[in-house]
Amino acid sequence: MESAFNTSDFTQSIAILFTVIAIKLLLSKLAPHSPMKYFQFYCTRLAEKVNKPTNGQSQQVTAGVLATLITLTPIVIILWLFESFVEVTYLWQALLLFLAFDKIDIQSHTKQIAKYLTSNKKFEAKEELSKFVLRDTKQLSTLGLSKASIETLVLTTIQQILTVCFIFICFGALTAFTYRLILEMHYSWNQKLSLYQYFGAFVGKLVELIQWLPCRAFSLSLLVIHLTGDFLLIFRLAKRHFFRFNNNIAIAVMALTLGCKLGGPAIYEGEKKQRPRFNDHGKQPEISDIIHANRKTSAALVLLSSIILIPAIVMFRS
Repeated sequence: MESAFNTSDFTQSIAILFTVIAIKLLLSKLAPHSPMKYFQFYCTRLAEKVNKPTNGQSQQVTAGVLATLITLTPIVIILWLFESFVEVTYLWQALLLFLAFDKIDIQSHTKQIAKYLTSNKKFEAKEELSKFVLRDTKQLSTLGLSKASIETLVLTTIQQILTVCFIFICFGALTAFTYRLILEMHYSWNQKLSLYQYFGAFVGKLVELIQWLPCRAFSLSLLVIHLTGDFLLIFRLAKRHFFRFNNNIAIAVMALTLGCKLGGPAIYEGEKKQRPRFNDHGKQPEISDIIHANRKTSAALVLLSSIILIPAIVMFRS
């Protein structure tokens, strides 16, 4: 897989990136689509065949590793070989990048949830949230819906937008598309479900490893746009999460900058499971905090976009 820096100049890569994002946003509003639904179906059926809950833990983990490699290897090799026959390279890159993005309009959905909650339409808010989360939403209160919406906004932004952008810029479209396949396998074999507790361990750790740097970049950008008197305090409270291989730091920084609690128990398959708590001394999240989280996320994305756009513009003019 060739890096985007080696196959085309940096400016062209940035142009492709922002063009695809604009097209994806437009199509998401005009004609909602799910290009990976057939791959999701494949992942589910594959797990039914090879994931045997009666096997030992190590056997289930091994089955998960083999399922990941058997799925990825032929797809990546075929696409890599096909790429050498494509004459219009930038169109091929744009197509793969288009397929790599998903739920790029997450902010519009969380705003819609806030509108439903403001109008006391809790059922509609739960239905909207259930499109994006694995947890059970039927028993969630307004407080729980607000908390889950903020967490979903942060995690989806990192997983399905920022990480795709980062990989595309650094390693090219094929690698970004490969990451999307890995992410879909992670969603299909999520360890929060008892059936995939061990089978999904390998792909789950792989996703955490890939997202490590984009997650830290997003968290630092949230801190930068929150240049208030408690900036250093937030940094000290959140820094313990920095070197851990998960996305907790992003949730922690968002909780601290909003001044509200996030995390805590969530219900999966009818069973309450414990999760880390963040900013336990903060207030309970409110509907308005969803809007504030949207604004902070937008500001962080603008900051990160500026960091890559400015060099691209300078290189284009030179």
